[in-house]
Amino acid sequence: MGLQGSWSKNRYPNQLLPTGGSNRNEIVSGSVFAAYRVGSSLSASGSVGKSEVRTNVPGSSAFSGTTWNVSMNYSGPRIGAGISTGRSVSGGAGGSANYSIGTFFNTSVNYRLNDRMSVAGGIATSNSDYRGLEQLPETEAVRSSKSRRYFVGADYSMSKIFSFSLDLNHQKRSSDPSGYSYDENSILLGIRARF
Repeated sequence: MGLQGSWSKNRYPNQLLPTGGSNRNEIVSGSVFAAYRVGSSLSASGSVGKSEVRTNVPGSSAFSGTTWNVSMNYSGPRIGAGISTGRSVSGGAGGSANYSIGTFFNTSVNYRLNDRMSVAGGIATSNSDYRGLEQLPETEAVRSSKSRRYFVGADYSMSKIFSFSLDLNHQKRSSDPSGYSYDENSILLGIRARF
């Protein structure tokens, strides 16, 4: 168990305010965390705390709320699984928001077929709430988004030196406004060499 804290400062020098100066904010977070292991196969960890967003723009919406992160993992002789969820606050992505509040939920399962090959699959989801400023319309381009990613993959060790991986992904993003929504399919092939 322990305590942890973070501080970040975000500056947007091209986002000039009508009152003078440029847009900036600070994000301060503090939390308590703990980790616990049951034998050699099962482990769990988590943290809960509070985050605050402080902004230099008069009349803008600041934020103060609970943040958390919880995960559990199992690693057996053949089967492995993981599940995690959390809530966090971060600076605006690329300046298109003053800051964002995000929640996520991920789960995955992997299975070792033999000494050379294993397969895996899972789901990753995220919801983001973007907070902008009325004085800066460019920070309110997107109000919220939901993303869902489904994936399956396989790893194959041809020898002690070379191994291959193949991942198939499908991602669906819905946003408000809908002009920023999309569907995406991707195939990733990896080759690794260990000497």
